[in-house]
Parts: sequence; C-alpha cells; structure tokens
Amino acid sequence: MSVHSKLSTMLDDLQHPSAPPHYEGYVERKIVQALEEQAIDVEDFHYYCVRLRKVCGQRKEAA
Repeated sequence: MSVHSKLSTMLDDLQHPSAPPHYEGYVERKIVQALEEQAIDVEDFHYYCVRLRKVCGQRKEAA
C-alpha cells in the first residue's frame, strides 16, 4: 500500500465518530513522518494538512 493510500485511509478513519481523540495526533505525526522520510513532497504535505485541519474542525463541531 502506498503512503498516499495509507494517509488517505487514516484521514477517512478519523472522520468516523468512533475514532479516539488521540488518533488526530497519530495521523498528524504520520503526515510529518512521511514528509521527513521524503515519501511525500511539500505539496502533498500541504494537501494532507488541509484535510487533517478540516476533519479535526468537523470533529470539534460535532462534539
């Protein structure tokens, strides 16, 4: 499974109400780790960060 598929799956999983609160930090660390390992480029990093902020905002509103 590619790093893009893994990150997208984690972000999709984060949208489920049953996802634990600490999972947000885990996904964030995985995005940063992918950038540090040069598995994604800066544009991809920005894309995943925007998605993460959006999902976290939705989770906060739902709570």
